[in-house]
Amino acid sequence: MKIAAPVCLGLVLMFGRVVCATAEALPPLPAECAGRETVEPRPPSLPEGLKEGDRGIVTLVIDHDACGMATRVTVEKSSGIPALDAAASDAARTWRFTPAVRDGKAVAGRVRVPVDFNTDATYSHSPSRSAGFERDLEQWRRMQVPEVQADADATVPSYLPDPQAMPVDSVDEAVALLSSKGEQVQAPSNGVSVHRLHDGLDISTWELHQAGSALAPSVIRRRLVSDGKKAFWVSSGLCGSQEASVCERFDAAMRAEGRQRIIPPPPTPPGEHR
Repeated sequence: MKIAAPVCLGLVLMFGRVVCATAEALPPLPAECAGRETVEPRPPSLPEGLKEGDRGIVTLVIDHDACGMATRVTVEKSSGIPALDAAASDAARTWRFTPAVRDGKAVAGRVRVPVDFNTDATYSHSPSRSAGFERDLEQWRRMQVPEVQADADATVPSYLPDPQAMPVDSVDEAVALLSSKGEQVQAPSNGVSVHRLHDGLDISTWELHQAGSALAPSVIRRRLVSDGKKAFWVSSGLCGSQEASVCERFDAAMRAEGRQRIIPPPPTPPGEHR
């Protein structure tokens, strides 16, 4: 049984970057993609010489080929600061995207990505730390996990266990949490719905199995993490069924083989080390 995959989230991350984060299964790539050299995806770097308080959001339109590699980057909406526009564009050329599938084959496409630069004085220029910076720092620390080796095609296993405990103890608690703080990003289908929790760098998708799903009641959380070199998703789950066979199928589905693409990690905050 195939678990429904989280949709592309278009996530704006802290410390100056956004990536289209997805944990969906990879489509078959064209034969010419095999062995193609991949570029290590990197985040935008804050340019030298910025004035105190400089900030802005750069909206990029990125064309990519069927291999998911960026082929053209256009600034659709400028931040008003040329150096930020250039930094975002240069970094985007190293990103790799999950291509859409048409008739069972990966195809070229176009994505729109806002890159939010946070160049607040409390972050870039001052040794003092604001409450907002401290929150971002704590979230960054929670994201950190041991390094995971990526393959040459810039992928890691779809299932990687989450070392962090889930914030709920039951499926009912998960439903309550998602109802109060979550956003539904995929409407229910056959008893399965997908939700998102997004607070700064605390980003997770939740796959909720309710009446109509053969795995109900259960929930899978996929959380965005980083090993300092790349970002990817780790998984944890709760099965609320009283039938052992249902929970066995749930566990097998959650751990199903597959690959996920790595994405650029959040930058390391000042004073932190990986």
